[in-house]
Amino acid sequence: MVPPESGKRRAPRIVLSGTVLAEQVAEQLRGLGWDVHTATDTNAAVKMAMKKNSAAILLPVAGADGESGYLTCAKLRKAKPRLKVLLVTTTRSEQDIRLAGFVGATLVNEASAADEVAKLVV
Repeated sequence: MVPPESGKRRAPRIVLSGTVLAEQVAEQLRGLGWDVHTATDTNAAVKMAMKKNSAAILLPVAGADGESGYLTCAKLRKAKPRLKVLLVTTTRSEQDIRLAGFVGATLVNEASAADEVAKLVV
């Protein structure tokens, strides 16, 4: 993982939807000096990303609050086009990759989420 440049710009801010995985990713990114915010659920994460000047948001594909991560992503990208939306999944089918691309998200693998997030956001 690559840490943010020190001194020249502020560390990237990322919002993570609160799961066990999100806590693990948050711990790793905080260790690199990132500005990490976690939320207890998808709705709270979305609200947090909308209020704060976030570089990215990490959400589950399955969507824990009654709508899929793809739909949440489409709404976020419309409201904040520069926000990077990363959807966490355990598998990457061709259909998942196409759908993520269609809504403007990037799929990240659950097993290597912190590494992938660091590469995509910096």
